[in-house]
Amino acid sequence: MCHTDVHVWQDGFYLGEGKHFRYSERPGFTLPIIMGHETSGTVYSFGGDVDPGDVKVGDNVVVYPWVGCENCQACATGNANYCKGPLKYIGPVVDGGYSEYVSVPHPRYLVKVPEGLSMDVAAVLACGGLTAYNGVTTVQPTVEKLSKFRGQYLHVVYAGMCHTDVHVWQDGFYLGEGKHFRYSERPGFTLPIIMGHETSGTVYSFGGDADPGDVKVGDNVVVYPWVGCENCQACATGNANYCKGPLKYIGPVVDGGYSEYVSVPHPRYLVKVPEGLSMDVAAVLACGGLTAYNGVTTVQPTVEKLSKFRERCTLLIVGPGGLGLWAVKLAKHVLPQGTRVVCADVDCGIHAVVGLFGGGGTIPLPTFALQQKQVVGVHVGGLHQFRELLDLVAHKQIPAPPLEHHPLEHTWDVLQALQAGKVEGRAVFHMNKT
Repeated sequence: MCHTDVHVWQDGFYLGEGKHFRYSERPGFTLPIIMGHETSGTVYSFGGDVDPGDVKVGDNVVVYPWVGCENCQACATGNANYCKGPLKYIGPVVDGGYSEYVSVPHPRYLVKVPEGLSMDVAAVLACGGLTAYNGVTTVQPTVEKLSKFRGQYLHVVYAGMCHTDVHVWQDGFYLGEGKHFRYSERPGFTLPIIMGHETSGTVYSFGGDADPGDVKVGDNVVVYPWVGCENCQACATGNANYCKGPLKYIGPVVDGGYSEYVSVPHPRYLVKVPEGLSMDVAAVLACGGLTAYNGVTTVQPTVEKLSKFRERCTLLIVGPGGLGLWAVKLAKHVLPQGTRVVCADVDCGIHAVVGLFGGGGTIPLPTFALQQKQVVGVHVGGLHQFRELLDLVAHKQIPAPPLEHHPLEHTWDVLQALQAGKVEGRAVFHMNKT
């Protein structure tokens, strides 16, 4: 029984604009009627002189109930679902299977149940299953066509959330001096958008003719989401973080990982998760971890230089949030042995700004020259740095900051908590978590 039986019982359904479909108005429909269009059983007998084909008395069969006029080209080619009528649907229009026996007009509507398929499952495939299959195969050519130029598909397992998602939700951030960065003004950005730029999962398929390298279908991978224009020298050398655009960042600009599947434009952006590294930790390394790693490796030459003539070099990390905690952990493994790592937080009126929160400030230039100070802007790292980071965390077994796991249905609540500073460590969505 399915909802079609409800429609028959209620004599149809609403079509919209004040119109109704009425079974009682269909040619051949009479009351009373025996409903039941999802029917399986054993062949009892054949009538007439028609060829039964490979079906014989006693066979287990399922009824194909969608019988058309039997006189048109659609019916003659086995496509009665395209018949214009009059229709003779078994169950909705003529007597069906809610009975000990059911009559079928031709043996071609009796389909043998394959070995290994139970009779009850075979019965329900005749309507709901068949409709779903027709839907999937209808979109199949389009999906196959799109996959050739829309890239690789990843079955998402984990998707992290960081403050970049808050920026996307708020359409940007303040740059200072009355200026704002707006995602809605970025080329290629359209609403609605699926957020999620920290994504790990299993490779579902490859599209196009690009060489997948060492990655194959079924592999556990993490997405490098910082996709640039793909036409400049920066992108060609794996340094899309220096690309001037137009940017195609997965999550902030194009659809990302808060979904069952995510599309990636090229296999090079799928990085295998090293053995010993969990999938949830791999996911959050794609933004916060990579940005912290880029920051630590950026100061590494300076620290190494100072360490040669100073007894001890100190690295101050301001803000023990998601990025700060990663920076503390990574610095201990990247910087020279003996480097002191100090982390500062907001206290006693000192306001520490970490991340793209915007604003401005003044710099006393003479002091910078006299004390040989430097100011360097650090964004996310390149693709080669991402591979280095994954191997480093896996090989050194560097523990991740505290991870909070949530089902995807809690996205809004987690986004609110993150904005309010109530997420301890990092928030991660588990696609199979309920």
